[in-house]
Amino acid sequence: MRIKPEQLQSNLNKHPPAVFVVSGDEPLLRQEACDEIRAYSRKQGFSERIVFHTPKNFDWSALDEHTQSFSLFGEKKLLEIHLDSLPNDGGKKRLAAFSESPPEDCLMLIISDRIESSTLNTKWFKSIETHSLHVQVWPISHDQLPNWINQRLHKLGFTPTSGAVKALCDHVEGNLLAARQEMEKLRLLSDDANLDEEQVLRGISNSNKFTVFNLVDACLERNPKQALKVLQTLQAESFEPTIVLWSLAREVRLIAKLYKHSQTSQGLEQALQKERVFKNRWALYKRFIPRFNAARLRDIHQACQAADRSIKGLDSTPVWSTLTYAALELAGAGLSTS
Repeated sequence: MRIKPEQLQSNLNKHPPAVFVVSGDEPLLRQEACDEIRAYSRKQGFSERIVFHTPKNFDWSALDEHTQSFSLFGEKKLLEIHLDSLPNDGGKKRLAAFSESPPEDCLMLIISDRIESSTLNTKWFKSIETHSLHVQVWPISHDQLPNWINQRLHKLGFTPTSGAVKALCDHVEGNLLAARQEMEKLRLLSDDANLDEEQVLRGISNSNKFTVFNLVDACLERNPKQALKVLQTLQAESFEPTIVLWSLAREVRLIAKLYKHSQTSQGLEQALQKERVFKNRWALYKRFIPRFNAARLRDIHQACQAADRSIKGLDSTPVWSTLTYAALELAGAGLSTS
């Protein structure tokens, strides 16, 4: 059964099935849904958490040890499967079989980026979905962001003015991880439940000297020296690399779309409107896209994938080195040899 993230808690109170699927491209909402499921599993006595990451060469028989035998004395387990790529035939059969007849001592949590409709309509995935709770996470749109921020602020005990909400929306520009971080800072800085625009702006000014938005702007302005300075500052201040990666990957996807449309009769301006880019940033993209070397997109995308693997512990390359390479390539430093 497919549900929205806000429906998850009520469904967890109704004797849910043993299989959960959380999919979508919004990292914060996906992470929060997974955390709710993990907390539920612990309350139900599934105290052992076993994590699998599944690259293309993953040996799906590794699941058999945990799914084909029942231990009278072993701990009950949550099997957490991160779908880094779609499963092979053996993986599909194992996931479907588990969903149809789960062992009494196991729950399963399947975590994925957005699942394409072509996969949703396959026999093996329909079999899983029939016997699971599938939390589909969708990005918060530009129009939905004020209400989302307003609700979050109220949960933190604030009563924000419309100006306060707008100021925060303008600052984070759709990055929910950054929005949560700013709201947590406001909670630490303010003793007053009433929150106005001035307090928000003061809180923002007390933030890091640089933010991921400064990094993206430096890249779009083709200023690799400034991009490197921002990255080094963020690293020195122990900034969360997940947020940096999210910002760079999001920007690469947007640039790829804008570049593709700029080569057609549709034109760049229509593409900017279609992708809901803030109008005050149109000039930046209009300068950047015509001068961008599209051949670098592959290298930047691969660097972002490598950074993601490093964050997950699947790659020994220092994550900040990989993020630096991706940012400098985007800024036009010309590090690629291909």
